Amino acid sequence: MQLSKLIFGVFIVSLIISCNGRGRKLKSAVERAGENKGELLKVIKHYTKDPADSLKLEAAKYLIENMLGHYSYDSSQLNRYRPVVDRISLLRAKGLSNVEIKERVNPVMDSLVGIYPLSDIYSKAKDDLTSIKSELLINTIEQAFDSYDKNPFKDSIKSDDFLEYILPYRVQNGYCLEEWRPYFTKNYFLKDGHEIQSVHQYCDSLLFNFKDIKIGWLIADKFPYLKLKDYLQSKLTNCPQKCWFNCLLLRSFGIPVTIDFVPTCRVHEVGHEWNAIKLKNGTYPFEPFWDDIRYLKAIYGQKKAHPQYGPIQFPKVYRKTYKANISELLNYAINTGEEIPALFQNPFVKDVTNEYFKTFSLNTPISRNLNEAAYAYACVIGSNQTWIPVDYGKIRKGRISFRSLGPENVYLPSFYRYGNIIPADYPFLFTQEGNLIKFCPDTMNFRKIGISYVAYPRAELKEYKEAFIGGTIEGSNDKDFKKSEILYQIKELCEPGTYHIPLYSKYKYRYFRFAISKTKVKLNEVKFYNTKSGTENKLDGELICSSPNDKLLFKKVIDGDLITAAVLNSSNKLNSSDKIWIGYDFKVPVSINAFEFYFVFDANIRKEGVYELLYWDFGWKSLGIKKSEATNQISYDHVPENALLMIKIHDTDKYSRPFTYSNGEQHWW
Repeated sequence: MQLSKLIFGVFIVSLIISCNGRGRKLKSAVERAGENKGELLKVIKHYTKDPADSLKLEAAKYLIENMLGHYSYDSSQLNRYRPVVDRISLLRAKGLSNVEIKERVNPVMDSLVGIYPLSDIYSKAKDDLTSIKSELLINTIEQAFDSYDKNPFKDSIKSDDFLEYILPYRVQNGYCLEEWRPYFTKNYFLKDGHEIQSVHQYCDSLLFNFKDIKIGWLIADKFPYLKLKDYLQSKLTNCPQKCWFNCLLLRSFGIPVTIDFVPTCRVHEVGHEWNAIKLKNGTYPFEPFWDDIRYLKAIYGQKKAHPQYGPIQFPKVYRKTYKANISELLNYAINTGEEIPALFQNPFVKDVTNEYFKTFSLNTPISRNLNEAAYAYACVIGSNQTWIPVDYGKIRKGRISFRSLGPENVYLPSFYRYGNIIPADYPFLFTQEGNLIKFCPDTMNFRKIGISYVAYPRAELKEYKEAFIGGTIEGSNDKDFKKSEILYQIKELCEPGTYHIPLYSKYKYRYFRFAISKTKVKLNEVKFYNTKSGTENKLDGELICSSPNDKLLFKKVIDGDLITAAVLNSSNKLNSSDKIWIGYDFKVPVSINAFEFYFVFDANIRKEGVYELLYWDFGWKSLGIKKSEATNQISYDHVPENALLMIKIHDTDKYSRPFTYSNGEQHWW
């Protein structure tokens, strides 16, 4: 639905709210239902017959008076795209990897979209007020109250949270109107005698049933998942869709669960969504996919670092809601026609940053002003140099006020005009203690710095480096390597770079492989050599690997491109014979005199990489381009003091996160 239409709807809501009392708001909602108002009145009438239904009557009123602005996309054409879901389901059942599924499915999806434009679905929306049926609303209310009554932990739930995070018939706009609760309650329930000690265990016992739903970024990502049936068949999804699914599941059992999100941050440049259990004693976030790292309260609360990603430093956290939240900024935009960023146009989100961690307010002068601008924005760098608005502040007498910003983030005070970000001042950093540091580059004083990384070196890098320990190069004339010779074994941790290993054997072998016994390893390139007349020559054969279904992934390791890489995983249930391996079938026995492998992380300077150092001064300005000879540090002279820096990676046309430099180290934001 177009945002202009949504804002018009919110304008009506604001008028309703301004007219005194809930009764006027409910009456206006019913009148706006047009020919469908009889369906809404049936619900009200149904719950006025028996005084014992007074709470359900209040629930019905809550749903109806907050229904304005909610809608479903047209689902009548979904059958056109369903061959894609059928194929995904079939390929998953055959055990193919995500890479293989993507290669086979995406062309089909692209072809179908070319024939049947997605605009046929997304350009047609039905307002809930004018289309919802009384039967669905009554069933929704009955099922929600029933699930709440059966929840053994209902005493830990606030009544307002029941209304907002259990009761609603929809979790998010766009999805079809369906009675989803019966599917879950009939097919998934606690077995008799199964003891649950906490609401968290209750959630886990339900979520565990769907741990086979995996993340599958860019696999038929255009498919319009508007119905629960399609989602359950595919079982390949992304974080926003899985968050929606988790809400359907857990709310079906009377557990108040939210969808919270960050617009952008250091770890999630394009934003991230997760779920949270909402209880009287606090908010408990958890990852949408089944993971060993399930509950994230301490991590997202900035009390401890994530074991893989390091410190999680969100600038802001927002929550998706059923009830409209008319912010000060949105109300201003409605009344004046002022253009505002998309995040703040949506009335069905609210700021919940203070539920997660300590925030800081700011009232600061700005060095630039924009005529008649009443509001400015705190922006954080997203992907590829894009400044993303994450908060807004009122401008008064040349100063901006921001009320709740997260620490350890760099913010750019900005204006917003015609879809563009216009800087209002230099970027600033809030430290963990709330101290303000402004990055105004001193172009009269310079220093020399060394660039070791192009991204934050996350904690998981240690796991990748250690994975090579115990790795072997093996030769065999048996394709199963039941009888083989170990030509070399790695005994030390491997730092990123190129490893050229001489090999010695008096035997010739048809099959050679590089085998690693750890569960997870990253490789960019492997090569086998033999020597003739004193010259090493690269040998190529037929690719062999530990997982034939992953051949497309393994091919990235022998494509001659140092940029492409494969993250290889072995079985989750390891035994002594489980290995990840890649090699060649040379068809006839040959002598191999050397083996070479190269690996690098996204965080590292890469061999033959082309890098440009930039600094911010009301725009990114270049300090020069350099090509790396290896994975070693790159030095730059004449870097302005007190500058916010960034690296452009020319051969991949990407940009790093912004960073500062002090005490010989890069500090990433």
